[in-house]
Amino acid sequence: MSRMTGPTKAAPLGGILFYGDPHGEWRPLVRAVLEHRPAAVVILGDCGLDVPLRQKLASVWDLVPRWRWIIGNHDVDSIAEYEFLVESHPDGDLGGKWAELDGEIVAGLGGVYAAKVWYPKFGGDHDDPPKFRTRQEMIKQTARADRFKGGVPRSSRATIFPEDHEALRRIRAAILATHDAPTSHRHGFAAIDELAREMGAGLVVHGHHHHSYVGQTADGIPVRGLDIAEPWLWKEGE
Repeated sequence: MSRMTGPTKAAPLGGILFYGDPHGEWRPLVRAVLEHRPAAVVILGDCGLDVPLRQKLASVWDLVPRWRWIIGNHDVDSIAEYEFLVESHPDGDLGGKWAELDGEIVAGLGGVYAAKVWYPKFGGDHDDPPKFRTRQEMIKQTARADRFKGGVPRSSRATIFPEDHEALRRIRAAILATHDAPTSHRHGFAAIDELAREMGAGLVVHGHHHHSYVGQTADGIPVRGLDIAEPWLWKEGE
């Protein structure tokens, strides 16, 4: 009798698999990886991890050449959830960065806008200046006892700072993956529209609002919003 084994590693079939906020539900992602064998996976935040990310996805981890993630607002709800994501796979952090995935440049904007740092107007009116432009500015005004791992408080580890936009503006990317939404969603931000336009992005993919839809920004950039634990495979030309 042959012994049962796990899935065998094979060459990926290509494509980028985006995964909407898991909130602890990983079965749809595992099934999608086994079905599509993507070249990369991008997790859009709010993971709800009760064990480290690599352990949670151990059954399919070696099947995907590149795992990337952006942080969501609920990934800082506890120290454990934060560490299970950030410290389990630090090289996967796409927030404020870019990576070449399946031949395309994909950039990430993790976290959400928060009034305690920066809350751009829904309509794009940026007349309210940010309270902090950089994390270093916040650290300088934060008591040592309130700092998390020597940096900004844990609750602000999933907050968008103006410096994130500044870093991404210098990148030319085909796809911008975000946690918060652009104006294609009724609770979205024109600041993301503007950022995508400045980056020359041809697509924005976002989570956070648990709404599966196809739309576009106010100036016509295509948008794909993903529901909770929704996998979506992007392939060039499809």
